[in-house]
Amino acid sequence: MAKNFAEHYKFPASVKMLTDQTKESYKALGLRRSIWRTFSLRAMAFYRAARKKGFKQGRTQGDAFQQGGSVVVDKSGKILYRFVSDAPGHHASPETLLQHLP
Repeated sequence: MAKNFAEHYKFPASVKMLTDQTKESYKALGLRRSIWRTFSLRAMAFYRAARKKGFKQGRTQGDAFQQGGSVVVDKSGKILYRFVSDAPGHHASPETLLQHLP
């Protein structure tokens, strides 16, 4: 999923996208896991907005109840930017992430 995200938004080749199948980093970064957030009114609003823009939900990948987020980290390990999703479809824009690159 991270590879597709990076390719879709044309991130520079120097940007490394990392994921964690064990979800230990999700816990360490305070990213939420919740069935209630997955099916909340806010999540439904994000879904409707995405549908209006032509997005069609594909097959669910990974843990459907794990809310995501984005983190920009420099080479020394310092967190330069952290975004915690409140619901599916709530995420930092690629432009925001690029702004915080070192």
